Amino acid sequence: FFALILRVIYLWLYQDLPLWDQLTVDNYYHHHWAEIIARGNIIGDTTYFRAPFYAWLLCLAYSLFGVSLWTARILGLVVGLASIACTYYLGRRAFSHKTGTIAAIVHAITPAILYFEFELLLDSTFTLLLQLSLLSLWSWFDNRTFGKLIVAGLITGLASVCRPTALVWAAVIILILFIKTETWSSRIKRAAIFGVGLSLAIGPVFLRNLIVASDPVLIASQGGINFYIGNNEVADGISSRLPEPLGLNWRMRQVSNIAEKASGASLKPGEVSAYWADRAFEWIAANPGQAFSLYLEKLYRFLSDREISNNRELSRFFGSMPLLKYNPISFAIMFGFGMVGLFVGLFTGNIRTRTLILLILIYPLVVALFFFSSRFRLPVLPFLIILSSVGALTLLDLFATDIKKGVYTLGVILGAWAFSYFPLIGLPSGSPAQDYMSRGIYYFSENNYREALGYFYTARMLDPLYPEANLNIGACYLRLGVVDSARYYFEQERAANPNRYKTYTNLASIHLLQGEPEEAVGYARKALEMAEWDVTTNMILLRALAAQGTISPDSLSFEINRAVSRTSNDIYLLNDAASLMLSRGDTAMAETLFQRSLHSDPPPFETDDGAFDRNWANHYSRRNTQIAQAHYHLGLLAGLSGRYHPAISHNRKAIEHDSGFVEAYLNLINANRLVGKFEEADSILSIVKRRFPDNPLVRQLDRLPQQKNGTE
Repeated sequence: FFALILRVIYLWLYQDLPLWDQLTVDNYYHHHWAEIIARGNIIGDTTYFRAPFYAWLLCLAYSLFGVSLWTARILGLVVGLASIACTYYLGRRAFSHKTGTIAAIVHAITPAILYFEFELLLDSTFTLLLQLSLLSLWSWFDNRTFGKLIVAGLITGLASVCRPTALVWAAVIILILFIKTETWSSRIKRAAIFGVGLSLAIGPVFLRNLIVASDPVLIASQGGINFYIGNNEVADGISSRLPEPLGLNWRMRQVSNIAEKASGASLKPGEVSAYWADRAFEWIAANPGQAFSLYLEKLYRFLSDREISNNRELSRFFGSMPLLKYNPISFAIMFGFGMVGLFVGLFTGNIRTRTLILLILIYPLVVALFFFSSRFRLPVLPFLIILSSVGALTLLDLFATDIKKGVYTLGVILGAWAFSYFPLIGLPSGSPAQDYMSRGIYYFSENNYREALGYFYTARMLDPLYPEANLNIGACYLRLGVVDSARYYFEQERAANPNRYKTYTNLASIHLLQGEPEEAVGYARKALEMAEWDVTTNMILLRALAAQGTISPDSLSFEINRAVSRTSNDIYLLNDAASLMLSRGDTAMAETLFQRSLHSDPPPFETDDGAFDRNWANHYSRRNTQIAQAHYHLGLLAGLSGRYHPAISHNRKAIEHDSGFVEAYLNLINANRLVGKFEEADSILSIVKRRFPDNPLVRQLDRLPQQKNGTE
């Protein structure tokens, strides 16, 4: 009840902060994924890029209670309360009721745990599943039945489907089964039964990847690129930075394209993952000393008191939330007391205690193979809290019975605390810039360009060469109509980061805006050499070619078809190209392109880079707007050529996909009148006047003469 009240207060305070709906990349991906599953795309489109369990759980919540950040965060609250209960039971069964009670209280108020519960990330759910996995293993220790072993395998499998690193824990459990069993036949039988439980959770995911994408990926294809993020020539151990031109803002499409060019063939997501894993192993083999030093640094980060996030400066957020800002619990304190609890558990504990300690020791070794973020150590915090509770109780007991040993124990605690608290290794320079960039991007997506400028300038001040800081400043100025300033910052970006395709795309846009189509074509083609799939770049190239005025209709049609092919029939490009041809009077080509846009499929969600963004272009609502535009224009073209019944059909479909499309209503009214359906036209008109009373186009209708002879 205490934990519940604390979390309700936290959410009440959180909702008033600007950061409430400023999600970061992973959060947006989970939110959008759960949303499309809830809308019926249950099977998906290609190999899972991320493990799906959290998205399934979030989808269930959205289906029951509606899609909202409140729904997602209340789900986090429920998961958090369940995790606190597990901490109590783990502490009680491994040590004592008093240990479990203290551990549950500390768990309830630990800042990092409280924060991550509400951030639409999988880590709190993964933490709960690991706790349940350990409890189910202990249950088998008490009563060694096949049923309990299957349950242990099933829960561990679900943890793996939430985060595949749990597969290492599954292997450890199998090793424990071998140690705790006397004969080889029994060992194999028990391992097989545990494997059955694992397969019940993992098997359907593997089969789904195989059937949907013909890609034999066990769970998800993210592992290869994550391994490379943590093991390459520019890796710093705490960020997702890749070698240029990828940097921090790399996209799945980019890493896939690089892998395919290197392989000379089209690759499935699992093959792309294998390519990047091989690149990481190559770097490790070529730089063993540097790789080992980086691995130790990542292990140190795991034990350090500093809270680190890839996309948000946690110290700034914690400072804005009183329940976190004034909270005395820190990782260093837990680590100090936990070291005493660890020794107590090793030397006086039982099999339960030792398996708990084994999980704590193994997990950091696995995580350090990749890269560190505070949320990656979240799953061990409940177990560390239990050991720290043991350490605190041990210290109190020693001071009551043996003051000398109590002083020695306090020295151990203070030494471990100091090791964690004081930064033995500094953070890489410039890392806070990413937080300001993320916040600036949020305000940019909200069309608040002046607010966004402030954050982008701050990021640039922290790191003058930070990739895309100048680019985003220029984009803000471009949206504000200050073209000269936009051009200046785009040129600054090109000088600082010449291998970034977005720089050339934006320069092409500037030249096109300033009436220099030839220069725009040159910059657009330069950008396409780096990112031929980019929709915006292809749009600008087509507009610049058309603006030259010297290109023949056949040549422009050829360029359009090439652009459509490069972007995999992207609906935005098709509609833009169709509108371009319509403006040039080529109605036949325009109609063909609008028809193609109606049959354009969105890219597979699992590998859609836009799903990590706030304004995801392929969100069903935005795609419906594009489909409505295509139907509207097809209806317009049909009406202009005297085909009124197809015009009626297309405008009705436009309204079905975008109920606020006023122009489609007006064309539908006109088309109905032209075929003599005056009553239906008047009925639609009354609806339009009621729904859109302030629309200037609707007001004009009242000033037009109404005729009943079939002509307008």
